This record gives sequence, C-alpha cells and structure tokens, in this order.
Amino acid sequence: MCVNTIEAKKLCNLFNCPKVLGSLFEHKDYFEQCVRILDEAVKRVLSENEKESLRSIIGESLGWKLINLCLHYQDYSINIL
Repeated sequence: MCVNTIEAKKLCNLFNCPKVLGSLFEHKDYFEQCVRILDEAVKRVLSENEKESLRSIIGESLGWKLINLCLHYQDYSINIL
C-alpha cells in the first residue's frame, strides 16, 4: 500500500498540470492519444511492448485511470491496529 501511494504521488507530480490533465480528459477513452500525452509529459516514448502491457492492465480508459490517480492519490488510509 505504501509503495502504491508513493508511486501515485510521483505520477501525480508528473501530470498535475492543467494542460496535461485537460488533454487526458479530452481523450480519456482513447488509449493511443493518452499514450502520446503521457510520452510528452514524461519526456520518454513508451515501447510497443510497454504499451501492450499497459493496455492489458488498464484497458482503453488510460486517461480516466491517470486522472483518478492524480485526483485521488491522497484518499488512501492506513490503519495500524
């Protein structure tokens, strides 16, 4: 859980710009367009193998998943009993 929170925070810092989030929202259901936006945001091009892995895990709604990750990464609660 802690690793997920840390990684979500890192991703949020990369995408948390109104222009990037706006572009992701416009293309939220189009995987290829969201991958291009992601490539530009992180200054790295994903390989075909990475794209297929991402598509198999997330599906076509990459934009929605990234937006939810950026907006809700702080919603985790950890209780230690």
